[in-house]
Amino acid sequence: MQIIMIPISQIRVHEEYATLFPPLTPTERESLKVSIQEAGIHDPLRVERQPTDIASAQPYVVLAGHHRLSIAQELNIPEVPCIVVTTLELKVAALFDNIHRRQLSDTLRQQMQDEEKRYRTKLRERLIPELLDVLPMLPPEVQLQLTQSNHDTQRDFLSKWMAQIQQVSIQRFPEPQNNKFAAEEPDTSETPTPKGHKQLIRQINQLTKDFERQVAQQKKELEEVRQHNVSLSRQLRAQTDEKEKLHEELQSLQRQLTSDDLDHKAERILKLQRKGRSQSLTIDEAGPLISGLLHTRKTIQLLQAFAQRIATLTTPDQTTILEHIKFTSQALGELEQVLPSPTASPLHTPRQTLSVHKGLSADT
Repeated sequence: MQIIMIPISQIRVHEEYATLFPPLTPTERESLKVSIQEAGIHDPLRVERQPTDIASAQPYVVLAGHHRLSIAQELNIPEVPCIVVTTLELKVAALFDNIHRRQLSDTLRQQMQDEEKRYRTKLRERLIPELLDVLPMLPPEVQLQLTQSNHDTQRDFLSKWMAQIQQVSIQRFPEPQNNKFAAEEPDTSETPTPKGHKQLIRQINQLTKDFERQVAQQKKELEEVRQHNVSLSRQLRAQTDEKEKLHEELQSLQRQLTSDDLDHKAERILKLQRKGRSQSLTIDEAGPLISGLLHTRKTIQLLQAFAQRIATLTTPDQTTILEHIKFTSQALGELEQVLPSPTASPLHTPRQTLSVHKGLSADT
């Protein structure tokens, strides 16, 4: 049975159903309330849908779970898990479910079992006499709806159902066209014989079973489609994760390529120094240095943002971080000393140049 979430504003309490069993003791009710507060409602409520002719803003009536519904209202829980009862047997079982759930005395348990039998009889008394004979032939859902309907609705249903039977009788058993005795035979089309009536009912039952099989097949196909959609959704999620992973790897490779390019150009500068070229030797562009400094600035900004998210640091980690910061600060200070002041450097051509000092060590 499918469990659905129903807003408590759409569920009403029927006085007859609510008073079938004695209320919980204060201790039992408080224990149930604590359980619902901590873990929610595990056992769904049993409800029935009201017929269209009497349904209103509260189309559901609670059959089992009155205390759970009351506690949910006290705790301002907006909706509760429910199972919608669709047959007479399930309705009676839901109404008298507490016979097996509650701690009842033997006398009270026997009284409730007798009440269950009386209630079954009472349900049949709600039907018009004409429906009692054909009720077992109807689907369980129709039986439940008829017991909830008034007598006028029941008579209207019976009239339409008999009309359908007569229609099937005419289609399945047409009158002979060339029968000279047909005029002498009495007209029984409006009042079929009991034997013919039973045959028609068997045909109706067969049609009902065929329809139920078609519905079951459609449900099976819908479930297969749902499972296929779930599989496609999982594949799409996996592909999305793979795409993000590849994107991260691509960014990492791009950063590595930039770093390798800077290292290569720095190594080239050092090789030129070792060859003893003049101090006024110039590099074609200051782009690599500027690019490296910009990369360093972005890296520092990322590290600052990451450091702000760290709640606590251990002492060894703090020491290590401070050592790295000190080393980085020293390296940047040495780089600042190496670069000439803009006022001291001579004017260059539109392409900026950078003087390489012979005294600059490889470590720097």
